[in-house]
This record gives sequence, structure tokens and C-alpha cells, in this order.
Amino acid sequence: MAAQKNTPLPSGSKSFRIDWQKNRLFGTVEGKDLILQSAAAILATERYRYTIYSDHYGNELLTSIQQGKEISPEQAKQLVQEALSVDPRILSVENFSFSHAGDEVFLSMTLCTDEGEIHYRSG
Repeated sequence: MAAQKNTPLPSGSKSFRIDWQKNRLFGTVEGKDLILQSAAAILATERYRYTIYSDHYGNELLTSIQQGKEISPEQAKQLVQEALSVDPRILSVENFSFSHAGDEVFLSMTLCTDEGEIHYRSG
């Protein structure tokens, strides 16, 4: 059965903490840190690449850049907002900035969530 888009998560959700440098799970994470980790995982996952995820999970920004498409900041923000819409805790994206050098993408934004504002920066 495919995952539903924007399926509500139970309040007080917890998950394993991801150590991105060592590629391992350890301990638990919750609250704003869990939402930040979820956003990072969504944005690090190429949409349609892994059959374990629904077609709604992941993003198409890096794929579009790698295909040589010119992406405006407005288009980048739309792709990021669409990708993050699978997490119902993320209500909107503000203060968005985007740049890239080759295949590396740099994002900075404020995630407006049901837990408050969270500042996200990648790259």
C-alpha cells in the first residue's frame, strides 16, 4: 500500500537520530530536531529513485540541475516546498535562498512548523 501524502503523525513522535557523517542511527530524536532531520532526509533523497518510498517522497531539485535545466530561485523554492509537503508538521517555507555550484546545492530557509520556526541550512 502506498503512503498517503500529508498523513498526520502522532503528537510526541520520536525516531532514531541519524548521524549523517558516519551513516548510522543512534539514540532518538523528537520535536524540532526530528522535523529538521525529516526535512534533511527528504531533501537528500532523489524523488522516484528508491522504490521503498512513495512517489511523493524526495525532491527533484538536484536531478533538474544535473539534467542541465536552468532553475530560478522561485522554481527551486517551489520544488523544495513540494518535497517538504509530505511532512504535515512543515506548514510553509520562508526566507528561502538557493545556489548551486556544479552538482552541489546550497539551501537556506526558515521552516514554519507546528513546533515553531526552524532554521535549515544545507551545503
